[in-house]
Amino acid sequence: MDLENSEVIYSQIINKVNTITDLLVSRTTANEKIGLSNGETGKLIYFYKLAHYSKNVVHKEYADNMIGYVIDTVKSTKSIDFENGLAGVGWGIEYLIQNNYYTANEKIESILTSIDCQIFYSTTYRFIDKIGLLKGILGHGIYLLSRVTNPNSNDELLSFLTNKQILKNLVEEMDIMTKHNHGFLIESDLFNLKWDLPVLIGFLAHIHCSDIDKEKVESIVNRIFLSLNGLIEKLDNVTLLFDCLEFMKFNINFNNFQLLRNWKLLDEKKVLIKQEKVDNLSDVEIIENIWVYVVISTLINRKIRQKVAAKLINRVLNLDFIHFKQNSTSLNIEGCEQELETTSKLAGLGLILLDYVSN
Repeated sequence: MDLENSEVIYSQIINKVNTITDLLVSRTTANEKIGLSNGETGKLIYFYKLAHYSKNVVHKEYADNMIGYVIDTVKSTKSIDFENGLAGVGWGIEYLIQNNYYTANEKIESILTSIDCQIFYSTTYRFIDKIGLLKGILGHGIYLLSRVTNPNSNDELLSFLTNKQILKNLVEEMDIMTKHNHGFLIESDLFNLKWDLPVLIGFLAHIHCSDIDKEKVESIVNRIFLSLNGLIEKLDNVTLLFDCLEFMKFNINFNNFQLLRNWKLLDEKKVLIKQEKVDNLSDVEIIENIWVYVVISTLINRKIRQKVAAKLINRVLNLDFIHFKQNSTSLNIEGCEQELETTSKLAGLGLILLDYVSN
């Protein structure tokens, strides 16, 4: 499908957005969790984005009701991971604030400060042994990065200084974990190579640009490049990884000679692979990991973000689309036997579509 035919594509995207909105509205929130990937936070982000785009007061009221539910429930949430816990909820709130979809207030700042403290405690005492986004310390890093890059944060705020120090500690922990476990890229329990690696690349690029322990960041990146040279042919979503590597390449000036050499080897391999390899991801797998795409979109620049979104939207517009099982929040994709739990995946899909037509 040619995304250059903008009027036709715009119409198709809006039709998909309307379908997603109708499906989401038809589902009650009574038994939903509040997490990002499998709960209310993902849905409220979508409805605030939709309200901003459509200027429809009903969409805004729907989102306001959901964030009220999240605020009332967040104190009873024990998990601090990114997928279903506080790190993802906090990241989602920061996303809304920084995109001017929601105005921060004292209550919201109190919630975010409480999440900061819990992540600080977890990082300090090393309660997490996974590196990845959804269940590991990368998810904590993505949340903290959103906190320190908030335009209202500055060196005079204690929370900013504290979060910057936690990020430094987290990078040190990543350095230790990758140094003593050279096979971390292929250990699925620690790290999902296919989905976590593009996020890690984007995260490290931002940390390097923020002058947070550049030496350790370059050590981690060097280990990644060394491992990737032997693994990259096995990946079936290489174009997403290549887009993130492109962002890193044009935003970082590395001084480490060994790293530059490994980068050159990887670059040469990328050219060869790009000519012959096509992504081979199922529709179910893409939607299951849709919030990974959303996170990546916040880490890369607009030009690369639009390129990533265009590839994804080509797939979405060709779906026969999605329907719910009767009396359930499980999603079925036409032609696929697998089911996807909760409506938040659908909200993430809608968010990608809205972001594309908004830019």
